[in-house]
Amino acid sequence: MLPQLLHKNADMTAPAILTRLTQDIERQGYAVMPDLFTPSTLEQLATHYQRLGSEDFHLAGIGRESDHEINRRVRADKTCWLEPGPPELFDYFATIEHLRQHFNRQFFLGLREFECHFACYPPGAFYRTHLDAFRGKPSRKISLIVYLNRAWQASDGGELILYPDNSDSESCAWRTDPLLTVEPRWGTTVLFLSEDFPHEVRPTNATRLSLTGWFRI
Repeated sequence: MLPQLLHKNADMTAPAILTRLTQDIERQGYAVMPDLFTPSTLEQLATHYQRLGSEDFHLAGIGRESDHEINRRVRADKTCWLEPGPPELFDYFATIEHLRQHFNRQFFLGLREFECHFACYPPGAFYRTHLDAFRGKPSRKISLIVYLNRAWQASDGGELILYPDNSDSESCAWRTDPLLTVEPRWGTTVLFLSEDFPHEVRPTNATRLSLTGWFRI
């Protein structure tokens, strides 16, 4: 379970925002929220990223444990996993804990954990279509991505593409028309059911930063 993080400056998510988030996930399984995290929380996340060095980031892999491998034909980003502790992360993790409790009350998911990492995509990087819930190990229930790219332009690429689920054929689902296209602009947050939506990151033409996390059972 996430630690019960309390910070005197933490801004909890407004009830109206939570209502909209709940309704979107109930109705369609995903939500795009421009205002889920406060401006101060976003600035704190950017500050923490700036304090990291290149040695903190490693080539991202696919799969877990014995199935984990580096495959640059599938994804070409670098990641840095985060843990609660640094003061500039307090408000982010406090909001995450607030969301975890809210999701458990609303959807009875039994969410107990949250894991997250910065994902940095240099120009030319991408992540081919995949599911966040690993085969046979559906512990990830809700994916959450917050984008930290200032002055992002449409020509910079790097869009997140969600596809509709097709349980009969993954390859068919990956080739169908996109369900949702999201530009990775500053402060935009995307949430979706981890087991239900194949998704990809299109090649980026500029350095692209996101903070990606998963609520787990």
